[in-house]
Amino acid sequence: MRYKILGLISLVLMVVQFVRPQTSYALIPALLLTLLVRNRRSLKIYLTFLLPSFTFILALYALLGQWQTGLQTVLLLTGTSLCLQLFLAFFPDVSLYVLLRSCGCPERFAFITYGAVNYALFIKPLVNEIRDAQRLRGVEIPTGIRSLLHLHILLIPLMVRLIKGADHLAESLYLRGGRK
Repeated sequence: MRYKILGLISLVLMVVQFVRPQTSYALIPALLLTLLVRNRRSLKIYLTFLLPSFTFILALYALLGQWQTGLQTVLLLTGTSLCLQLFLAFFPDVSLYVLLRSCGCPERFAFITYGAVNYALFIKPLVNEIRDAQRLRGVEIPTGIRSLLHLHILLIPLMVRLIKGADHLAESLYLRGGRK
């Protein structure tokens, strides 16, 4: 019962941030403080994933000349993912799928949301694998801001792998009877 309440709070905070994005300015520090008190190690691991990812997103928006949109996107993604981390910090053995189903979400929505979150977390190791494979081929990717000019070296193989993975996932869902 306790995880249902905290799960609902986490989901409500996510929805609030989507409806009123300016709430991220207040929610993000509160969520970070709560996670710092509850589970420092988990927060440290999460931040090592969060900071490079969102720096990359901000840099892409900056190249397009849309700083404000990039900042809003990063704040929204940070806030919503921290809401999920809040739930996971208190109940690490309860999955997002179980949480959504226990809160009354339809089975399809719960499964799709759970799959999307897991698929998004799957991307970071893929980028590291692709970077290592490119180094083995003799392609050196510069560091810092110059790496944005060589982004295609990572993005093209990443997109190919993600599309293949999505195709395999769709095929397996179809074969398991996920069509109606």
